[in-house]
Amino acid sequence: MLSLRGGGDGCPYPDERPSHKRRVFHHLTYHYVFGWKAPYSLLSVPVVLGTIGGIGLLVGPLGLLWLKAKRDPDTDEPTQFGMDAGFLWLVFLTSFTGLALLALRETAGMGTLLAVHLGVVLGFFLTLPYGKFVQAVYRVAALVRAALERSRPMPE
Repeated sequence: MLSLRGGGDGCPYPDERPSHKRRVFHHLTYHYVFGWKAPYSLLSVPVVLGTIGGIGLLVGPLGLLWLKAKRDPDTDEPTQFGMDAGFLWLVFLTSFTGLALLALRETAGMGTLLAVHLGVVLGFFLTLPYGKFVQAVYRVAALVRAALERSRPMPE
């Protein structure tokens, strides 16, 4: 926390008046809120919760892929299978490489694995607009439109 104090009345941001607001928001953005220093211990709250979530993101996509493989092909749209499976594999790989980073975080291979993990994450985000996940954006837009329509007075 000492590194962001600056030794004065704060920085002149967002206007000319000195303020500590920027320092406070920096503290909230990084790990300073609880005084925890990265890398976090294996039994820390962020690591334990992240590990539990990561395991869920391994089991969930594998289960969905298994169900998709067992599904009656006559009830499925065959052109959608590749994008669905690709998305599920990207979710799985994102979690797998993230958990591998945790397991190998103090080894010489961490740098390479980090590059692989970030590449998988980039691929995940680049493909989001082209799969079923984009329907979440459309659903939010539909809910906003419905709320706006309800708030307008009805013509008589």
